[in-house]
Amino acid sequence: MKRAILAAVALALPACGDSSTAPSLSDLEGTWTMIEGVQSIVGDPASDFDLVDQGLGGTLSITSTGSFQLIIGASSGAPGFLVMTGSLTVDGANLQLTVGGATDAVPFTLQAGVLRLTIMDTDDVDNDGTDEDIRVVLAFERD
Repeated sequence: MKRAILAAVALALPACGDSSTAPSLSDLEGTWTMIEGVQSIVGDPASDFDLVDQGLGGTLSITSTGSFQLIIGASSGAPGFLVMTGSLTVDGANLQLTVGGATDAVPFTLQAGVLRLTIMDTDDVDNDGTDEDIRVVLAFERD
């Protein structure tokens, strides 16, 4: 499971905004605490794996200059098993995330004070030898 979460978070994040005006970087600036995290195999709701129920938590910090850091780990305060640092810009309904020299367009939503990221990837999460399409939904509230 851990490998699938890491792979998913490292790749891409879906979305829409509060209005017809897309949020700006200043709307996203600050520290956000993860309030929801669910990993599932696309098309199989029975495969839902609730990260928060399993004791995981996370923070997403975004600065006014466009740098960010995402940390996911045990909500007990143990060191994060995933730490991703890079830069971002807002491009309409997408975040352009640059990590380690690679840039990905990541759709996002910001509604009612909740920043929601949906990560799509493929991985063999059920260890059957075949990659499945997986979705990880992470929601954050600003501290």
